[in-house]
Amino acid sequence: MQYGQNIRRLRLSKGIKAQWVANQLGINISTYCNIEAGRGKIDLDRAVQIASLLGVSVQDILSEAPVEIKKTGTEAGS
Repeated sequence: MQYGQNIRRLRLSKGIKAQWVANQLGINISTYCNIEAGRGKIDLDRAVQIASLLGVSVQDILSEAPVEIKKTGTEAGS
């Protein structure tokens, strides 16, 4: 599963720092980095939280296909 790669790609495309996401989730940065690296598992609730923070759908995160990045005007959390 490539959800970690999708999360990272989406986060970077929006200019959001990993530390900001980890803080918003209330988890340690190393735990969050493990999620992005595919070493940490996430449940549906966590996927919903991350999707909300990144302004994307849960489907974008959990998709097996590479996620198409859509640029927007302003980005939060950078």
